[in-house]
Amino acid sequence: MRYAGQFHEVEVDLPGEDLNADTLKGLLANFHAKYEKMYTYSMNWRAAEFLTFRVKVTAPRRPVQMASNARAAAGVAAARRGSRRCLYHGTQERVDTPVYDWDRLEPGHQLSGPALIDDKTTTVLVPPGFGCEVDSYRNLVLRTQ
Repeated sequence: MRYAGQFHEVEVDLPGEDLNADTLKGLLANFHAKYEKMYTYSMNWRAAEFLTFRVKVTAPRRPVQMASNARAAAGVAAARRGSRRCLYHGTQERVDTPVYDWDRLEPGHQLSGPALIDDKTTTVLVPPGFGCEVDSYRNLVLRTQ
């Protein structure tokens, strides 16, 4: 609410019952009191106006079921897009490392590191000694082998 013509607003809780002449009088009294508390004065003689109404609703949630994807029909080789030469900790020479396209990996696909998985915005390294499995939600799950 605010005084007519003013720029700033004061939030006032609406009563839980129906709005009628009596509850509006109480609401207006609450507005004047809150305004005075905030600004050290009130203008009881000025008209007040409702400007914005906010509603907060709470309802019980239904359980969320995430869609899972079907298992891969083809092998992981279908997602391979080439290789890159990479240098790993403890190695003296670059290792030919297979590169996979994340968009073509499907649930059930498994691969062993070293490997790279390219996405549009990132690249995931599967280090030597790790395996990677695509789960039913298309997450990449890495585990030591």
